[in-house]
Amino acid sequence: MISRWRFGIFLVIALFIFLLIVRWQDQPLFLDSYYHAACMAGFKDAGGIVLHDFWEYAPAGRPHLYPPVFHIILLGLSKLGLPALFILRLVSAAAYPIFLFVISWVVARLYDDKRAFFTVLAASMPYTFFLNAMIAIPSTLALMLFILLFYALETRKVLCGALLLGLAFYTHAAIPWIAIATLVFYALLRRAYLKHVFSIALGGLILAGPWLFYVSGKRDYLVAVSSYINGYFEANILFYLFAAAGIIMVFRHKGRSLFYLAMAAGMIPMVKDYSFRFLCAEGLLPIIFLAGIGLDEIYSRLCAFMIGRRAKEIVYSVLLPWLIFFLVVFWPKSSVDRFTNYDGRKGTALELSIYFRKGMEELFDIINANSRRDDIVFCNYSHVGGIFYVFTGRASSVGMLNEVKPIYNSDPAIPAALVIWIKNPEGLFEPQLSALIDRLGLIKIKETEFAYIYRNPVIMAHKQIARPVIPASWALLILFIWVSAVFVCITRPNRI
Repeated sequence: MISRWRFGIFLVIALFIFLLIVRWQDQPLFLDSYYHAACMAGFKDAGGIVLHDFWEYAPAGRPHLYPPVFHIILLGLSKLGLPALFILRLVSAAAYPIFLFVISWVVARLYDDKRAFFTVLAASMPYTFFLNAMIAIPSTLALMLFILLFYALETRKVLCGALLLGLAFYTHAAIPWIAIATLVFYALLRRAYLKHVFSIALGGLILAGPWLFYVSGKRDYLVAVSSYINGYFEANILFYLFAAAGIIMVFRHKGRSLFYLAMAAGMIPMVKDYSFRFLCAEGLLPIIFLAGIGLDEIYSRLCAFMIGRRAKEIVYSVLLPWLIFFLVVFWPKSSVDRFTNYDGRKGTALELSIYFRKGMEELFDIINANSRRDDIVFCNYSHVGGIFYVFTGRASSVGMLNEVKPIYNSDPAIPAALVIWIKNPEGLFEPQLSALIDRLGLIKIKETEFAYIYRNPVIMAHKQIARPVIPASWALLILFIWVSAVFVCITRPNRI
């Protein structure tokens, strides 16, 4: 019979699924989804994994330095015949419920169902963590692998840990290094794990060697970018109070919960360029585990204080309604970018989609009618240019992922067959567009409520599709075998 705690976990996850279904039309949220969708479309055009972004900064492009696992998953869903928009909405909606399931599975096995319930409850509290998990999905996947790595280490499954760490390197650029730093700090706190930590780290690095070798050879194209979102911060005081109680319990009992303190130390390098993600997103993962410990302890003390008063029902009568309140009554919103005024929607940048069916589909039709599939499009907003590539196949002369530099820095409007200028919210004709029209002699095709569309009278270049280094079928097979090996290793009771 299912325990009340497992049933509680089911209720929390079901609540998130319900809320995400309600918000289905708002997906995919700004902004990472558009980059990943373009990578999926690029892999599909090329017929497999490529090491050159020909769909951005066209025609020269740039090295493809983003780990490929998530894009392979998207490619697999695309191969099933699912529409691109449905795929993006599906993976966005599925990411957080799966993340909560992974947390509950690991904590229940390393501790108990009660601790797992309170950890899932703690994970439900920080709103920005929830949003970021839907947006930065490769990071969310890597965090899941990180959590499973903790389980593998604690159960002495060294091969499983190496497979998880290696897979994480092919999933996200930063999280695996945070995982290694965490393992090192944990080994310093618990010397008995030093041998296992060394074996897992070495095995993971060997498995990730081909990708790491390739990226190191292209390191001159990498640049650290401080995100504009670093100016935004959300603090849930009660959440941090629960975590503080958890820290006290960790110092009192020590043991495997010291891993969370090691994890917090491993996250510190994020502060320099990704302070928002440290304070409000991925950096909250150890705080979530600590808050789960704190909630568990507070509940136990309430039970001891209220013996015979049905204290356990406090969880269902107080904590769950409070959770629902914080999920539904979101923080005050403000208009923060040029797209927030379209379709009457406002919100922080993380809560918005820039895919508007009314405006976008009209632009898709105009692009298809006035250009060839191998033509290049310039858009003054790079993420919209990425959407154009996904839905029309026209490469973009600008790029979305600013951490990777293009091969050439040149005027992006020159090679473009079409220039699409997204209007500002005030509807003012921008001087930059006037200068561009005069310089290139652009010919106006049409004006919509959303944008101005111009034709370039001289087409200088076309999309150049790169050759795949691994065919799509082989990439999908390799990923399937790797994930299957992880599943077998992690679910077997013996140490392997």
